[in-house]
Amino acid sequence: MGLAWVAPLADLLPLHSSVQRANEAEAAALRALAAAQAFTKKDCLPCPVAEGLFIGGAGAARNLKALRKRGITAVVNAAPSVPCHFKDCPEDEFEYLVLPLFDDPDAGGCCMRRA
Repeated sequence: MGLAWVAPLADLLPLHSSVQRANEAEAAALRALAAAQAFTKKDCLPCPVAEGLFIGGAGAARNLKALRKRGITAVVNAAPSVPCHFKDCPEDEFEYLVLPLFDDPDAGGCCMRRA
């Protein structure tokens, strides 16, 4: 006959809480991933800011057809994690200026800092 050990409920509550926190963290990470994927799908076009001036994210930066259609020939890349996709394009139609900037988390999302 085997022995059985039953833990008091008070001993199991901290374990339950840590598992619950881990599940909540995983759910939050999945929600953030879904939001990023949704944003990336919307981020595929350069948006006009002024005559001849456009702004866009990583998706717009790699959309060759959209860049050509809008007559964009110069790109300012301020995101060190995003490559200059068409820098070595044989037609040499894009000129890149790379500014290695990072969001400053202490500035509330409105400021950047140099790398």
